[in-house]
Order: sequence, then C-alpha cells, then structure tokens
Amino acid sequence: MKERINTGINEHINGLPERNWGYRHPTVLIESQSAPVLKGDPAEQAYMRAFPLTSPKDMVVTDFTLNKCYLDNYLIKTLGFDLPEFVTVSHNGGGCLSENLILDGESLKAIQAWGSERNGVAQIQFFNITNSEKVLAEKLGIKTSCGDICKTIEVGSKTGFRRLCEELEVPMPEGYICEDGYSTQQAVAKLFTDGKMVLIKSENGTGGTELKSNILLTQDEWKKSKLSLDGYVSEKLKFFNSVLGNEWVVEEVIRGDDGSVHVYIQDEKNTDQSFILGALSENNSYVGGYWPFEGNPESEKMKGIVDQVLVPALQKMHVFGYHCFDFKDGKFLEDNARQGALDFIDGTVARTAAIHFPSQNYAYWHRHVSISKPTSFDYVWEKLNQFLIPHNDLNHSFGIVTNPEVLPFGRSLDLTSVSFGQGSSLETAKNHFKELEGIVQSVL
Repeated sequence: MKERINTGINEHINGLPERNWGYRHPTVLIESQSAPVLKGDPAEQAYMRAFPLTSPKDMVVTDFTLNKCYLDNYLIKTLGFDLPEFVTVSHNGGGCLSENLILDGESLKAIQAWGSERNGVAQIQFFNITNSEKVLAEKLGIKTSCGDICKTIEVGSKTGFRRLCEELEVPMPEGYICEDGYSTQQAVAKLFTDGKMVLIKSENGTGGTELKSNILLTQDEWKKSKLSLDGYVSEKLKFFNSVLGNEWVVEEVIRGDDGSVHVYIQDEKNTDQSFILGALSENNSYVGGYWPFEGNPESEKMKGIVDQVLVPALQKMHVFGYHCFDFKDGKFLEDNARQGALDFIDGTVARTAAIHFPSQNYAYWHRHVSISKPTSFDYVWEKLNQFLIPHNDLNHSFGIVTNPEVLPFGRSLDLTSVSFGQGSSLETAKNHFKELEGIVQSVL
C-alpha cells in the first residue's frame, strides 16, 4: 500500500487530528547533533532522529553508514517505507556532521548538484542550528526550512526565548537572564527567598540535566554544603564547563504535567495547524511522550498563545520551519526552534499508520528503555522482531524502534508502543509498552 504524502493539512479520525509525517518540499536532512554540549561525543553524534520521515524525494546526509538491518529488514520490508538518497560524509576532524561536511568538498558538490536539480524548491533541514550550520547553508546555497538563521539561533536559545516571551508578555516561570557569577547569585537568592527551587539553564543546551544543559539548586542542598551562597552557586556553574554560554537563565522549578505545542510555520502568512503532544520528563530531562494528549483549559490556553501570539511574532521575524514549545503548569519553558524529539516519534507512527491502518484510530506511548550492555539493532531484530510487526498482535498493538545507531554505545532503546483500531486507547498503548519493556529488558 502506498504511503500518504504529507500535505500539511490535518485530517480527522473520530474527532482527533491525524498526524502528518514528512517534508512538504524536497529536503536535504543534515542530522548534525551540533548543540555545544554534544560536539565531539561519538555517542551523541550517533543519534539519527528524523530520517524515517524522509521519502525518495529527499536526501539524508550522515558521517557514518546506517545500520543495514534497520534500513532493509525493518524500515523497508516490515514497515514498508520508501527511503531517500543517502550521502556519507568523510570524517575531517570536525566535532559534528556539519563541521565535517564543510570540509568535504566532494560531498558538498553532490548536495549542491542535488539541490540544483530541484529548480529552487529544495530546502535544508537541520537538527540543531548554530553558526556551523549558518556557514554550511551559505556554502551549499540551498535555502533552509527555518528562514532567517541568525534569528532562529537567537529564538532557539534559552535566553533569546525568554526575552521574546517577556516582550510579548507570554507566561514563563519566574526567572532572570544572567551573565556572571554575581548576577546569578542575586537571582538564586531572590528565588530562594521566595521558597523556590532553582534551575540554571545554559544558553544553548539540549536534553536537560543529563546532557549538562541545566542543573538544580535547592536550599536544603545549599545548607548541607556548608558553603556561602556565592560558593554554592560558583560550584554549580562549574558543572557546565565551557557550555554555559555568554549568558544563561536562572529560573524557578515548576511542577505539573509536561506538554508541548508543535507547529510548522510555512512563511510570513501561512502556518500549519498546531497540535499538542504529551511529554514525559524525569530529573528535568526529556524521557518520552504520548498521544493523544487529553486537552484541558490550561493546555488549550497554551495552544492559543502559540497560535495567536508566538507564531505571528516569529513570522514577523522571518523565523519559520518547525517549532516545539515545551510547557508545564501553564508556563512556557522553551522553544525548540526545530523538530523536537517527539516530532520524530509522532511522524514515524503517523507514517506507519498511513501504510498499515489508514483512517483508523491509534494511540502511542513512547519512552527510553535502559539496556544492560552495548548491542546492535541486528541483535534487537533477532530477539524482538515478532513484536515489531504491525498487525502481528491480536490485540492490535505493536512496538516501533527508533534511534538504533546509539545501541552500540550502550544507550537506551527508543521504544514506542502503538495501539490501533476501534479499541485503541492511550491506556492500552501504555499497558502494552510495559509488557514490551519487560521483554526487552529480559533479552537486552
């Protein structure tokens, strides 16, 4: 069965919007893990999130060869995906794919030729966007999906988004932009006086505390440390090493259910319909998510702010493309000025649904599952393939595996349980996930 191509228009199944997948224009996908904290880390550079969302009209650029078992046995033969063209870049001493590509003249020419054959309609899709991606885009001469790269870098930073929200009077946790130890101490003292726990967020971090993007400060910990407040804050700032940035955010920790508003901004006048995905976090770090998200007045308010305030502001700034606005307890935390981790899960499930159970309801539950030792997708497929085949379960539930390239580094398995058909529900997907998690941990 031929898969549905993303039209940018949400269809509806029993009142719920059907999720779209893929890119509306021919896209060269450069999966550079280019946030400062991730550069030079082989395991982090192995994260390949978005390539299952590409089709034969697209091109995917990597600096290592992708797992053949995952591509052939799983994506093509089992899920029925048609794959894009691939370009493998030479390692030239760069800390990330973008830096290696800038130094690879042969690959640059191949991508430029591909772009020129698309008569000006091709675009570049980056993961993180930094100055390296700005240089790369200029070398390639292909337009980016994000619009103004400099403005996108600014809005995508923790400090830039806070400034934008303050200007627009968009609700955020109480917080302050700091640039030195003294201003950080003053901000922490103010929040401690108000009885709040505190997060210090690096300027361009990603992945939460686990990837040194933020760190927690509490009054109890401070008192136990026997340090002055200045000494305590100074020790916390050392946690970031060189990735803190030129300025950073100090803000209160808030509690409540996580969620994210997702939207694709086409240009100055047009935007796709926004939607909300449920997010899961632990230790102030992302660990998974789910759909459908049970809406409530608070979440609908957040969606309304995105549609009516944030999107128009970004359009005026010529900041386009994908945006993932994380929120909690009625307050915005950040704008991932790119596809967020859940966009890749959501799109992969939507693509699978379009092929295997079109026009049917579905729900999914996604989390990282720890493994006991380094492995490979080949081994995962050998042990678990019967659980990863759509329609292979009488209860209309099955698993999807994403991000296989991190398994040889001992990183967690990215597992999604999908429930589909008339009896599908989030609870069914969640229960099926628990069953699969137990099976995974028994063999991995």
